[in-house]
Amino acid sequence: FELTLSNIGRVAVLAAGERLLLSLGKLSIASVGTAAVAAALSTPLTAFSAADNGSGVACFAFVLIYAIANAWLVVFDAAVEAIFLCFLVDQAENDGETRPYYASAALRSYMEAHRPTYVLPSMSLDDDELSHAIQQMGGLDALEPPPPMRAVAG
Repeated sequence: FELTLSNIGRVAVLAAGERLLLSLGKLSIASVGTAAVAAALSTPLTAFSAADNGSGVACFAFVLIYAIANAWLVVFDAAVEAIFLCFLVDQAENDGETRPYYASAALRSYMEAHRPTYVLPSMSLDDDELSHAIQQMGGLDALEPPPPMRAVAG
């Protein structure tokens, strides 16, 4: 968990891109499969031409093909996440000089090229920044807690 949290930028970029691509992949597979079923239904010389409700068959085919594509792409999603976590462990435990990286050079260069470029803001203030902020607010007297609220009888 700490490894994932310390690389939250990389995790967010991977998760967002992966979810988008997987969703588009599932929709495109289901759409192409449904188009193939619709084309088969529209050809009068096939055994499928006896279907009474062509749009119902096409809708059922879309749902079925989408479910099959989802089942296959869930395995792909798990493989991508496993490779990513192995890459993070490799980067954390090896330095590349005394302990060589296990990740391929192509994977390392790809991950380095797609590294998030932003820096998360620091949540702590050093003593100088804290004293300056207190002085701007009017000193320590301005930091008094508000008076307690009184109950209203009603």
